[in-house]
Formats: sequence, C-alpha cells, structure tokens
Amino acid sequence: MNSIWKITLTATVISILISLSIVAIYYTRVDSQIDSNCFTAAILDHRPFYGKNVNENIDQNFRIFINATILAKERDVDLIVFAESGLMTGIHDRKMALEYSIQIPNELTHLCENVEQIYDSSVSVLKRLSCLAMKYEIFLVAQLLDKQPCTRNITTECRDNYYIYNTAVLFDRVGQLVAKYHKMQPYGEMFLDPAQHDELIYIDTSLGRFGFQICFDVIYKKPGHILATEYDVDTIIFPTHWMDEAPFLSASQFQMAWAFGNNVSLLASNIHHPFQAGSLGSGIYNGGPERTFLNAHFTEDDAERLVIGRLPIHPRSTTRAKCNKYKDEIIEIPVAGREIITNGTYKYKQMNNTNVMMKALNIGQEEIELEHQGVKCHLKFEGNLSQSNQNIFSEKIKRLQRDRSFSSPDFELYNYLKDEIAFRVADRIFDIKRRFSFIVDLGTYKGLLGSHLTRETVDCILHCSSSYKSLELIKNRNDIEIQKLFINEEDFILQENSVDMIISSLDLHWINDLPRLFSNVFHSLKQDGIFIGSMFGGQTLFELRCSLQMAEIEREGGFGLHISPLITAQDIGSLLNRSGYTMLTIDTDEIVVHYPTMFELMYDLKGMAENNAAILAKTHLNRDSLLAAASIYQHLYGISSEKHKTFKPDDDINSCIPATFQIFYFIGWKPHPSQPKPAKRGSATVSIKDIPNLDKLFKNKEIFDKN
Repeated sequence: MNSIWKITLTATVISILISLSIVAIYYTRVDSQIDSNCFTAAILDHRPFYGKNVNENIDQNFRIFINATILAKERDVDLIVFAESGLMTGIHDRKMALEYSIQIPNELTHLCENVEQIYDSSVSVLKRLSCLAMKYEIFLVAQLLDKQPCTRNITTECRDNYYIYNTAVLFDRVGQLVAKYHKMQPYGEMFLDPAQHDELIYIDTSLGRFGFQICFDVIYKKPGHILATEYDVDTIIFPTHWMDEAPFLSASQFQMAWAFGNNVSLLASNIHHPFQAGSLGSGIYNGGPERTFLNAHFTEDDAERLVIGRLPIHPRSTTRAKCNKYKDEIIEIPVAGREIITNGTYKYKQMNNTNVMMKALNIGQEEIELEHQGVKCHLKFEGNLSQSNQNIFSEKIKRLQRDRSFSSPDFELYNYLKDEIAFRVADRIFDIKRRFSFIVDLGTYKGLLGSHLTRETVDCILHCSSSYKSLELIKNRNDIEIQKLFINEEDFILQENSVDMIISSLDLHWINDLPRLFSNVFHSLKQDGIFIGSMFGGQTLFELRCSLQMAEIEREGGFGLHISPLITAQDIGSLLNRSGYTMLTIDTDEIVVHYPTMFELMYDLKGMAENNAAILAKTHLNRDSLLAAASIYQHLYGISSEKHKTFKPDDDINSCIPATFQIFYFIGWKPHPSQPKPAKRGSATVSIKDIPNLDKLFKNKEIFDKN
C-alpha cells in the first residue's frame, strides 16, 4: 500500500470504532414466489432530475422508478434496487434535510393503504414506495432520509433534536417495510448524521440473506466485509452515488473487485451523470466460485438504463448453471420530456491529492518508507527504470525466449498457429499475379512463411531474424534460393529500391518503433513493391487477460502487465499511410483455439516464444493468483464437452477453454505511375444503390457499352 491517504483513512476508522459497540440486527422474511436456486435482480442506472423544487424532483424521479419497476415486473424480476440520491434530489443543507426527511418506523410495518397511491404526489414517499412494491409484487430497495428524535448530552451530537440518517429501506412483495439501514460512513454529507453504532443489518428471505451498505461504506471493513465474511450474507445491496475517481476508486472496477474478493453477490445501483459530475458505473456482480458480472458503464450518453441479471441465491455454493434460465440484459428507459445527451465529455474525477504524500523514486531503488501523522507505510517494489520511455519490449528477453523455444526438441508441436497464419499470408501473396525475383521474410519464424511459397512465385527468399536458432532451422530448397541474415528487426533496412516484396508473419507486434520500421521497409522496396504481413490484434487472448486481471485484483489488490499491448487496425492503416504506402488493404481474422485448461495455453505460448517480453511486465505471478485466474477463466469462458464436439464422450477431458487470436492482415504498395488511380469524383455512371440489381444491369448492354 503506497497511499498515505488510505492508511490515514484506515487509522481514523479504527480510532473511531474503538469507542463504539457492535449491533447486528437480524430480520427474516419468507415468500414462495422463487425457485430453489436462483432469483432475478434489477438495478437502475439512474439519471435523476435536478430542479430547484425538491417536491417536483421527487415526483419526476418517482415516475422513473414506476416505469423501471413495470419493466422489471414484465421480465419476472424479484428484486429491484434504486440508487442513493436518486429520489430526493436538491437537498443541500440541514434545514432542507429536516423538512424532507421522514421518521421511518423501526419495526416491521405495512404502510400502503391503496396501491394507486403511487401516482399521488401528496402521499408520503415512504408510502408510495410501499405501494409500488405491493402493486407489482416485488422486493424493492430505495434510499431516503430517516429522521429520528434524540436528546443532546455530553456523549451525543444531537442537532435540532433529531438525527437525520442517509437510509436504505427494503420492502417485500406485499409492501411491508422489512428492513432499514443507516449509512455508517457519510462522505461530504455535513448536514446528515452517521449511524450512532455499527449497524450490521441483514435479513433472511427466500432470495437469500441480504446485507446493506451505502456508497462510501464500501471502502471500510464495516459493515460490508464483516457481513460477507462473518454473517454469511449472500447478497450485498449497494445503493450509491459514486463519483468515478481515477486511479484508485474507478466505480466498476472497484465494485467488481469488492464482490469477487468477498465472495458475495453485489447489486450496485449508481447515479448515471457522466458529463457534469463524472458519476457512473452500476452493475450486478456474482462473486461466488463462478464469477460473472453485468455492468453498465456508459460514458457516451446520459440515458436511463435498467440492468437485469440472474443470480444464485447462495453464490458460494450454487453456480449459475443451476439457474433454469438466464435473464441478463440492459434496457434503455425513455423518459418523457428529456433529451438524451450524446455529445458530452465524460468528466471522471481526479483523485484528491490533498492528503496524499508524493515521493519521487530513484533508479535502482527497491523499497521506500513514508511517515505521515504517526502512521508509517513501508513499500517494496521492483521495476526497470533505466530503459528509454519509447521502448516497450526488451529485445534481449525476446531473443532469449526464441532461442530457448527453438532449442527445444519438441518445438514443432507449437507450430500449429503460426503455420496456419503463414499459410493465410501466403494465400494473399498468391493473389498477386506476378513472379518476384527477390523477397525478404522479415522476422522469420523458422521459415514457415517461405515454406508455403513456390517456384512460380519467387526465385530467392532472404530470411531475416534476430534469433540465430530460428535461422539454423531453415532448410535449403532445390527450387528456391534461400539466404539468411542475422539482424535485429528493429534495425532492418536494405539498399534503397532493392526488394520486390517484403513479408512478415506474426513478428511485428514485438517491434518498439513501428513507424521507423515501416519507413525503412518502404525505403528498401522497389517502386511498385509490396509490403505484406500479419500481426496480432488488440483482442488477442482477451480471455486470459481478463482472467489474470480479475484474479490479481481479488487476491493482491491490483494487477500487473502479463499480456503485451497490441495494435489496432486503425493504427496499422495510419502507419502505412504515413509511411507513404498506397492501395492499402487491411482485413481481420479471428482464430479460436481450445485448450484443456489455462495452463496448457500458457505452456503453448511459451513454446511459440510468445511469452511476455514487456520491460515493465510483472516478473512473478503469485501461485494463488494463478490458480484463481485458471478458475475464473474456466467459469467465465469454459465450454463443456457436451457443447464442444471436439472431445468425444469417452474423453477424460470434461471441458475446455477457448483462446481467441485476432489477426490483422495488411498490404501496402510503394507508389508507381502504372498503378491504378481513383476515378474523378462524379464520373460514375452506375449508382451504388443499384448493386442489388446487378443481374438486370448486365442485361442492359447500353449501360456497359458506355463504360
């Protein structure tokens, strides 16, 4: 932990809690409208009304709650959760809080007298919520202000003879108020009071055991962590008004890590106000052994959305496979009289550095100690700080990885992916009806790409590689002259206008300075020469990347770089165009390879010499994190043998995991006067809209005679 802010916060909490007693309040509620394994939950990703009139705000926001509840009921939702600060907006001082707060009963209470009162703005909002739950027979959670009388004395800070609490209330299917929770850790709510004791509130229902926390509570041990670890709560209900704060408090990542780390389900309903307040990030997180999430993280607009997900009642012992049906969806809710903003700028909140001590690190330094207000923080770390900022990958490490791979006696077992891609690149070369006298294979992988070329295509191939072992494995041929050049691909350049074609297959993603290399290739090509290649795209191994990140966030509180950064199709096009190439062609392909587990995938990547060579890569992967990542990979992406026909029924392997490899293929030509030029604008005689009727156009000779 390198943040004094965090340490100070924790120390403050500890000092406060020394003098407080712990009170756990237990409720129970049973109904029969749920199956034995799972239930359907919904959370509102809410864009509230913020007018000057609080009563009008409440009425407008309540109408959104009604519409969301109707949509939820249509989809057989059992529980709906509304956001903190989502209903009673516009309250900004103690006087207004006293006026609009409600004295919420402490006992189980039935409040609704007539379900049609949901439309009556003169009725207490507490009663309207009760009627809303009763009318649509749904569990409902909302946030209100609870006003409780108090007497000022030496041990209390009673203002105005009342405590006013930020409060979450839960209604059951018949509209009965069955639980309430007072926020323990207010954040910037100076006109409200914190809970007067540790409120560890939980309730047993047929949907499982629910616990409660509100917004800033989540970064403290109490109540959420204690409820999850000591009171066996299944689902934590989490109304929040969370400002997305970089880098430590990003809403969606924090919610997911908290749920997965505590092995509980989390229902997070947040305010969706990305442009003015930088507030967003709601989701439904299943934190049991099968970790899944459905997340609303929309930075492009301020639309109202309902997130619906199917969850196990007991996530620690039940997987979603036992749920009779999935209902995961995100629905946009239209709001009368409101236009959705789609051209705003997402304003995430920057971390407040007021209570953060910053200290520069020295090259070679491996540990540091800081002290702030009597609290000490000791940090050990490692990293290579001496490298140039422009270098992402270590050439030395990659060369050693390749030499080690090519020295293995079973290296041919790992050719399958690169051989397939090499064949597809060669197929594109065959499409060019020309014979080439001299081709350069840049970054050759044991000559796989050249092995697919024939005498009818090329007379001589020059194989270039920074791995001497790779060049040693290339065999001479009788039909094509083979030459070899030991060179660092970063420094590749030949005599100007000397090469007919330069080809490369799955090597360029390890180059630090691609703009320079593309320019050097352009320099070496003859006029009308061709640069053809393939590269791994950014979606490559996304399953492995996500699994490792989630595992490390859960087990270690952060994640390192394990999958190298990869390029996008737009970047390739930009590089080719900027280097001077013409007649660009870029297409994408996706290959999914199945492995028994994550460990076989990682072993094969090492055999291909595709293990990570990033300078800032984490050098050690914790064993516990590795096992957690394998489990996450299996549960999030695994395919059972019944669905995946690659395995026979009598195989020992019962399931497999997919690994996605995204491949970008590109072709760029060095300019030449003989190359075709685009026709002048407006010279077309056939409209694009006539393409579906080409058969009729072919019969019309007059049109084609003109061309």
